[in-house]
Amino acid sequence: MLAAYLERIGLPDAASRPFDEAGLRALAAAHAARIPFENTRAHRGERISVLIDDILDRIVARAEGGVCYALNGGLAWLLEALGAGVELNAAQVLPASPGEPGGLPMSHLALIVTLPGDGRAFLVDVGFGGETIIRGVPEDGERVATDRGSAYRIDRRSRQLEDFEGLAWWHSTSPGSRFMRSVIVSSTRADGIATLFGRDDGETIGWYYRGVADAEARTVDAAEAQELASEVFGLRQPLPARIMRYAPAG
Repeated sequence: MLAAYLERIGLPDAASRPFDEAGLRALAAAHAARIPFENTRAHRGERISVLIDDILDRIVARAEGGVCYALNGGLAWLLEALGAGVELNAAQVLPASPGEPGGLPMSHLALIVTLPGDGRAFLVDVGFGGETIIRGVPEDGERVATDRGSAYRIDRRSRQLEDFEGLAWWHSTSPGSRFMRSVIVSSTRADGIATLFGRDDGETIGWYYRGVADAEARTVDAAEAQELASEVFGLRQPLPARIMRYAPAG
């Protein structure tokens, strides 16, 4: 499985390279570029699983993506297989702007990764639906933010993947979950973030790029959206029918 996972992210020889900070950053960047953040499974009536066998089957064998529990859960497995120490931490997503609701406690999963050589530790996150986060270890309760303004508050208690089962079920089924109110497929590349996004029921799907004016977005029909989902994000399953927008990385 290790060889297949490394092949999936385009770094087949990573196991033979020195595992230092540069190697960690290369692994995280490759993971974010090749395995998209996406919630299409929930919109097909499938629950989000936090079982590691299900996660590996989904992102490696089936070449799909996932939300934070799958993306960071899978990356944790990969890093541990390469000799790193990994601790799973819960986080609460904070409101994007005053008056908007935030996430529930344990609505997000992030990793504390300790390098096998020098013992340095980093917060690593490839599952926040946007840019990859690699930074120093935060204090308990500290606010962790991206350059685009999205943020969460970290809970430094060590967790197991199974601890997130209740929130994964809620995200898969509740009308109150933001994952059930919209469809999103997004990946972070060296030249930017490419995203498919849509909220309303309908027969067309289109392009949207977060952080860029709507004028840079274009609407495409369902057939083109499905083609882009395959060519840009590597997804083979049918997309849910939604009116969506898309913008390429850049």
